[in-house]
Amino acid sequence: MVLPVPAAVRMLEEQAAAKVEEHKAALARHGMLDKVPASELCAGSDASEPPGPVLRAMLNWVRTLDQYRKGGPAGEARAARLEALYQELQAWRLEQAKLLRLSPESLVPEHLLRTIAYVQPVSSSALIEAGVRVPQKAAEQLAATIAAWKAAGGTAVGGGG
Repeated sequence: MVLPVPAAVRMLEEQAAAKVEEHKAALARHGMLDKVPASELCAGSDASEPPGPVLRAMLNWVRTLDQYRKGGPAGEARAARLEALYQELQAWRLEQAKLLRLSPESLVPEHLLRTIAYVQPVSSSALIEAGVRVPQKAAEQLAATIAAWKAAGGTAVGGGG
């Protein structure tokens, strides 16, 4: 005997599917959909499955930029500064990867690089604890890059330390 699926269950499944589509749309607007594993796109669609680290970091990034851009010219400038920091971090990662003869993703995965741009930690120990896999001197250089960006007028976003 086959029983019909209860309406409440169908409604929950539809809400979960809608949430996944919302995540995909937000990531696609920023050209980041291909940077999130498919397994994580479906995770976090309901309360029983928290989003994975990549999805969480990428959604945090796009939502932050979207929120800034809603703030008019000042918000647009703030979003541009945050993106500029991210580009500086990418350049640092590429330079370190060449020096160490490793792939950039193995030093600092994409989602972690965006999290660092958001949180803006200025200590090498905080960067290493976050998962940056570089020698201490390189971590200090990265922390100095972030500190210099902040000193030059970058706007703190997260609670880096």
